[in-house]
Parts: sequence; structure tokens; C-alpha cells
Amino acid sequence: EGIVGKKRSMMRDDGEYWERIVRTQWEEIFSHVTDSTDVELRRIASEVYGGGMDDVMDGTSFSAGIQSDLKKEGPQSTVDDWRVALSKPIEKIMLHMEDGIDYTLEAFELVPVQNGRAAATTDTPLGPFRRIKMSISQTSGEGEAISPHAKAVAHIHFQKDPSSSNDDDDPNKVVLSIESLALPTVEHTTSQNSYDEVGIELPPKTFPSKEWRQLGDLEGKSVVLQLGFKRLSRGVVPSGSTLLKGYALSQAFLSQPAV
Repeated sequence: EGIVGKKRSMMRDDGEYWERIVRTQWEEIFSHVTDSTDVELRRIASEVYGGGMDDVMDGTSFSAGIQSDLKKEGPQSTVDDWRVALSKPIEKIMLHMEDGIDYTLEAFELVPVQNGRAAATTDTPLGPFRRIKMSISQTSGEGEAISPHAKAVAHIHFQKDPSSSNDDDDPNKVVLSIESLALPTVEHTTSQNSYDEVGIELPPKTFPSKEWRQLGDLEGKSVVLQLGFKRLSRGVVPSGSTLLKGYALSQAFLSQPAV
């Protein structure tokens, strides 16, 4: 299963050094969250923080590497401005699943489960980052099933400085997106225009139990939003559509600089 929205880093000769970083990331952050036994979550941990934990399920060793420009830049270079701007406490994330014409199909509000300042942190090639688990509330959409080819757009709102008099249209916001969730699906040859077709079996070979998608990456000097989707017990084909919906949004994590 791939992670949409993230390019896998190139391998480097000094893999032993980065291997130690990846192991530290896992031991200091991901082993302390409730989802730490999820092997896919272990793998995307290294994807976010600069390493490549290749095929953990197959028992292969940790490997890591980052693009040479980040490697040369390092955590001590002049990245303070963007780090400070993205380190402010998170107020909420408004997540929209859109069709090809920017119509919102499903919408969600994500808020931190815990105080971001108390979240576990780890060192990365771009300095310390914290990882925050988010709670999920669906605010619009018909049912929990997610459109498999929807565009995902996340509006990340930071808490405003009470001493600021800036009344602009929310300058404390970052927008992340990916063009398609590309969730597993099956296309039916015909569509039912008058009713939803429900109770459709989802074969495990076609529909894995969990899918992860990622918005943003450290290489772009950004916050990173990871979304976990669980397979539903039964799928649905909405009226007027031919695509089988088989997943619901079940987990969300945000990683941001810690200063």
C-alpha cells in the first residue's frame, strides 16, 4: 500500500546513521501512541520524519535517507522562520473531500486529542517535530463511506495570538491537499439512478483492512497530516455513481515543528 502525496526518499551511503535516527523516532514517539502496534503506522512514521522503513511487515531492516539538499541543510540551518510559524498550537483542521469541480462531498472537523505542547517529540534532519493525535467529527456528507477518488483538502487553523489586532481572513492557516485519495474501489458497469446499492461484499484482496494517505511532507518545510481509512463491513454504490465506496475515515495525526 502506498502513501499518496509523499515521494520516497533516495537511499544514501551513510544508511547506518539514518537507520539510528529512524529507530529513535519509533522508540521515542510512535511506541508511545495507542496505535503503535500498527505496522503501517510504523512505516509511515519514517516516511514523515525523513527515513524509509521499508516493508516492515516482511521483516527487512530499517533503511533511511533524505534528499541531499535537506541533508546539507540540517536542523541548524536558517529554517527558524518557517519552523516558528508552523509551531503554534493547533486550533482545528477543516478537512474536505471534494469532487472534480470543488464540490464538497464529505467534511470533517479535526481537533487535537491532547495539548500539542505535551505531545511527544523527535529529532529530524529539519529539527524537532511533535506528533499530535486528532479527534474526528463528520460535519457533512451522506454516511461515513468516503468517495474513493475524492480530492482531499485540509485547512489547518492555528490558535490566534490574543494580542494581535490582525483582522485579515485568517492569516493563521495552512492549506494542504492531494488530488485524489485513490482508495481501492471497483467500478460497476451500470449505475442505479433512483437508489443506493448497499450491503456489497468487500473482498480483502481488493480492499485491504486499512489505507493511509498523507498531505504535506517535511521536504516542503510543512506540517504533515496523516489520514487513516478503515475498510467498512459492507460497501455502497451511491445512486447515480458506478464506484464502490469501501472506506471510512478513522484516524488522523498531525506533525509540526517543535520550538
